[in-house]
Amino acid sequence: GSTRIVIALLQSREWLELRVVEMTPELTLLGATLAEATAMLSAHEQVLLKIHSKQSPVEELLRQADQLIASQHTRAEVYTAMAESLSLAWQDINTLLHKRKEILEYNVKYHSDAAVCLERTRALELACSGAPLPVEVSDLRDLLTRLSDVKRSMLESLMAALQDGRALLDTLRLLATEGSLDSRPGQTKASTESAISQVEHWLEDLHDRRRTLEVSWQARKTQLEQCLALALLTTDLRLLEEIYTDRLDSLGRNCAELGDSVASAELLLHEHQKLLPEAKELQEQGLKILRATEQLAATGHFAGEEAIAQAYQLLQTSTEYQDTMERRERNLHDAMAFFGNARTTLTQLGQLDKELSGASQTQLSSLQESVADACSPVLQQGYKILEDVPAAKGVKNVVDELENFKLKLSLHCSSLLEENLRVTQTLNNFLEKQNQLYSWLVNTMEAFIQGHQDMGSVLAVAKDFQQQHHRMLNELQVKGTEINALLSTVPELLIALDDEGRANVEGKAEMLHTQWTTLRQVLERRTELTALYVKFHSLIVELATHIDSVTEKLTRQPPPPQSERRQLEEEYSAVTQLFTQLGAVADNFTQDSYQTTEPYLAVERARLCVDTLRQHFADRVAGLQALWQQWEQRLDTSRLTAQRWALNMADSNRTVDWVSKLDSQLYPVLDESLTTAKSMVRDVEEKREKVLSEIRRAQAEVQLRLSTADEILAQAEPQ
Repeated sequence: GSTRIVIALLQSREWLELRVVEMTPELTLLGATLAEATAMLSAHEQVLLKIHSKQSPVEELLRQADQLIASQHTRAEVYTAMAESLSLAWQDINTLLHKRKEILEYNVKYHSDAAVCLERTRALELACSGAPLPVEVSDLRDLLTRLSDVKRSMLESLMAALQDGRALLDTLRLLATEGSLDSRPGQTKASTESAISQVEHWLEDLHDRRRTLEVSWQARKTQLEQCLALALLTTDLRLLEEIYTDRLDSLGRNCAELGDSVASAELLLHEHQKLLPEAKELQEQGLKILRATEQLAATGHFAGEEAIAQAYQLLQTSTEYQDTMERRERNLHDAMAFFGNARTTLTQLGQLDKELSGASQTQLSSLQESVADACSPVLQQGYKILEDVPAAKGVKNVVDELENFKLKLSLHCSSLLEENLRVTQTLNNFLEKQNQLYSWLVNTMEAFIQGHQDMGSVLAVAKDFQQQHHRMLNELQVKGTEINALLSTVPELLIALDDEGRANVEGKAEMLHTQWTTLRQVLERRTELTALYVKFHSLIVELATHIDSVTEKLTRQPPPPQSERRQLEEEYSAVTQLFTQLGAVADNFTQDSYQTTEPYLAVERARLCVDTLRQHFADRVAGLQALWQQWEQRLDTSRLTAQRWALNMADSNRTVDWVSKLDSQLYPVLDESLTTAKSMVRDVEEKREKVLSEIRRAQAEVQLRLSTADEILAQAEPQ
């Protein structure tokens, strides 16, 4: 036939190469029609059969290669490699032929499916022609169905043809990437690209035909759908108008019936809610009709304006019906809530009526407010329902019942409030006074106790601490009188109060009394302990004064006279007594301080002060005792010296008296009774001898007295 393949064996030194010199027709040559494609496929299949029935040309080529190698003495391994290369090359040629068959098969399949698509396209064009349109809904639907079926059939065949074309394009594009049948680059690229362009043109023609037909089909379909929509809208609109008329009449007859209890209102609501799904569905249908009508008018349909007017009239009716339904449902819900709240409120009012008899002032006020709070919302709810549905008899009856019960309880509360006003005032006075007194106890007394912790370390500070606590204890006693007066009113007040009020008053009274008692005990304990502490410091001051006084007198120069000895001994005895008393007071204070459990008073510091002062004055008293002993010794020595001096002075006086009598012995010198000179001389000499003897004896006694005085004075000077 017309198919021809020319193969050449080429030598390059020791190598041989198999090359396709010519191939007719070309590998990518395609048939433009189904007949051409079919003829080319048939011819190619005959070529394949002939090739397969004959001996492979590789054997002839190998024989020629043997002669060539023998003449050139080529190595055996080179020959073997060339043989394998030639065998592979022949296989590639067979593969190429099968590739050509595959391309032709795709070509035939494409033209076959394209022919079917063309036939169905003509059928669709006929269906889209301007034939007269029916007016019946069923006829319009049948015509639309047939139109869709024809289009779907056309699209199916078009899809098959396009798939075949794409498969053919994929195969050609793969060959275009290879570009050659052998080692020569680009040998088949031009013919392959030409075939690709040819197939793309076929596919583009199919798409153009589809797009053109799509416009016609869409126009025909739109025309049919508009006519069908108008017919359907007209039918649905008439049906909805009839339904709305019936439903509105039914609602108008039952609108005023809201029941007289929760159960009856709930039953009416249940029956009403059965209509809600239908009402919602009817409304949706009306909206759908309106939207469909507007869409239809937007397309320019000849009856669009009239259809829109009818649809809006239907929508207005639907809105009126829906509003009536919602208002009816809302009224029933409100009636149910009202009846439920009214029943609860009546129950509460009955309970409040029972509670009024034993209620306190606070409870009465609360109950009166509770009556108003309980009735006001439900009455407001009832009156609101009556504003919307004045003919609702059941609601009106319940409202009247609530108003009457409210008036009854209000009058009862008012009378009880007046009765309990005095109790309330008494309670308020008690609470106010209790708060004032308790605040004073906490803010004044307790703060005073917490702020006065140091008892001081000197008498002045300790006395000030004691005076302040005495003053605060007196104030606390005064407040205790007020507290007792306030607590005396509690029993009468408790009788008129409820359990909670009694518990509150009793708790506050107990709290006030406990706080006052605790503070009084603390202050009394402090004043007792402070009294010992002040007494201790007073004894310290007095003891220090006496010690200083006695020490000053004992160390005075000259020493105190004998006349002050008794006073000095009394003062020294007072020091001893005071020190003994000081020790007893210190022991009592220390013992009592350890019994103090109050956390604020600095008793440890006070004990340390007492112990320190006690030890200090113990040392001072011990020193005074030693000084006193020295003074007594010095006093005894002085007393002995005085006695010796007095004795010496007495002896001296006696000597003086005796000496003074010597004149009487000497004078007169001459005795008048003597008459002779010799007797006178002898008498004078006798007197002289006697006087001289007495004078010498007097002189010796005077010298003895002077020596004794000097000795006494010498012994007294160091002291």
